[in-house]
Amino acid sequence: MHCVNRNQLPYVLAIELKETDELIGDTGVNEVEGNSHEVEIGYSICKKHSGNGFATETLRAMTNFIIDSFEIKTLYGRVMKGNMASIKVWRRMDICFCARNLALKMTNMEMEC
Repeated sequence: MHCVNRNQLPYVLAIELKETDELIGDTGVNEVEGNSHEVEIGYSICKKHSGNGFATETLRAMTNFIIDSFEIKTLYGRVMKGNMASIKVWRRMDICFCARNLALKMTNMEMEC
């Protein structure tokens, strides 16, 4: 990962196919409400590339990078209600489920490529 400043959050990075450099999504990490020991990781993969393990690969890489680079004690991930694919990605990471009550209202945010 090449970042402008590896020692400071937030990060927003492109996700590209290794073989073609095609942009297929993005990922980001940010502090939770200014607490430098808590972060939230997010990602989005273009619909035509979903189901190929890119979200899992991205989440694993970002988690390892953040843990190795910062003194993180808590890692959060938000999943839109009903997004079973993302729930499965987080379960593969063996991440503990903390809460269901998120007052998050979003419109359809599928990425098209």
